[in-house]
Amino acid sequence: MWCRVPHVSFAKALAGALQIGSMSQAELARQIDVHPSTIGRWVDGRPLDQLDQVAAMEDALGLRRGQLFIDAGYVDVDIPSARSAIEHDGTLSPMLRRIVLDAYDSAHRVAADDVANA
Repeated sequence: MWCRVPHVSFAKALAGALQIGSMSQAELARQIDVHPSTIGRWVDGRPLDQLDQVAAMEDALGLRRGQLFIDAGYVDVDIPSARSAIEHDGTLSPMLRRIVLDAYDSAHRVAADDVANA
């Protein structure tokens, strides 16, 4: 079962995942090979400048792929119009939009599988 914290920022989702996983920012930075200040900037709410590291963060924190975006409220598998909203969100960069849409599609497949196997 997924732990969902809808409609919080990515920064809060990351901070929450660190707390739940009992992992420090420095340890996460070491595991994904970035400078500790990079993690600190993300937790402080600054823009993600290394989006390719999101999957590595999720792996290090023991999360499913796309979980941080789901917890941040970018992906809601319960709202059919969510994909359209993501596609038309002018605040997302093209790269972030692609990553969020991939996470949304992945989450949707997992949710459909969960329902089918229930």
